[in-house]
Amino acid sequence: MALESYEFDSPAHWASCLINGDLTGLDYSGPAAVAEYEAWCATHADEQRDVVSCDGEPWIGRFNGPQTELLTYQALRRTEG
Repeated sequence: MALESYEFDSPAHWASCLINGDLTGLDYSGPAAVAEYEAWCATHADEQRDVVSCDGEPWIGRFNGPQTELLTYQALRRTEG
């Protein structure tokens, strides 16, 4: 098994969730934010990602429609080979 590095863009307020597995920061955004994060994780569960870092500067972009602050996350994915 090998590791492959890749990047993806997601909301900035998900940083602690994606990197540390800590959802408590989403409590300030309300139950809809937690539900959106959990739904995204469920649809990407097969990717077996390990997020290792993110950019320090957020930028404005669209995620599932509305504009929000985004970060580019760096992750490792397990691959066969």
